[in-house]
Amino acid sequence: MMSISRRAAGAAPSDLEVAATTGEQQQQLRRPGNPAAASSYTASQLLLPLLHSRSRLWVAGVGLTLVVVVGLYAFYFASFGNQRGTVLEVMQCTHDLFVEHGVTYFLDYGSLLGAIRHKGFIPWDDTNDIDIGVLASETDQIYALGPLLSQVCGYHMIHRSDVALLPGVSAFVIKRGAFRVFHNRVTPIYVDVADYEVKQTSGEGGKEEEEIVLTDSHYPELDFHLPLSRVVPVRECQFEGRVFHCPHDPFYVLTQQFGSDWCIPKQDFKPFMADRHSAGAGASRPSSCVTACAATGNCTLYP
Repeated sequence: MMSISRRAAGAAPSDLEVAATTGEQQQQLRRPGNPAAASSYTASQLLLPLLHSRSRLWVAGVGLTLVVVVGLYAFYFASFGNQRGTVLEVMQCTHDLFVEHGVTYFLDYGSLLGAIRHKGFIPWDDTNDIDIGVLASETDQIYALGPLLSQVCGYHMIHRSDVALLPGVSAFVIKRGAFRVFHNRVTPIYVDVADYEVKQTSGEGGKEEEEIVLTDSHYPELDFHLPLSRVVPVRECQFEGRVFHCPHDPFYVLTQQFGSDWCIPKQDFKPFMADRHSAGAGASRPSSCVTACAATGNCTLYP
């Protein structure tokens, strides 16, 4: 009576009742007189392990996906989370090896501008590289330092001629450099090394003088010339609290590269302008930045 009353009241069947009902259904499905039902039962018994297997595969797939995502995030953070700190370490190792082995180098372009105007990186520049210049006559010596750079620092240096030979970094094409020193083989964080050739030219009054020139075959759009005496011997300069090398006369070089107002920060400034890269382009320009830097030591006229 109690069981009938519970059913009439709409109460849910107990676990024992469910188990009994399921058992009766299974017995009916196994009876020889019901082949269709038996076939259905057999199919269901075969599918159950498959469904369980697919569930396990789905869980494993989700878990593997999470592991990959977390791994990629960790790799991204380690490689890109502190780009400036990372490229600074690459530059420090490059500096140490170059100095130890007598290679002449100097900070160049935006990195030189940052060193003189900001004592480090340009604050609003999100660059992931540091630019330096070297003498083309020393490129063989630099190339020979590649294995040592990898052994001592764990970094990878490529030359414009063998860029396609290394896995990973082969995707990063060298356009304005003889070498690039990469933090690793898969992240585009590097020191960009441009090579300058030393050439004899005729100066004022037909006097022979030496200039350094960005190699015409690699930089035809720049055609950038500098008197050698304005570049070497190099001098020490501050960059993010570290000591690197700058051209002998950085004010002159910056005037040639960026114009006479290089000390005035411009967040939308485009550095590679043709009229600022022809021979002697900055010689007749006003020297307001040079005067200000020399007189006050403060190369930023405006905040």
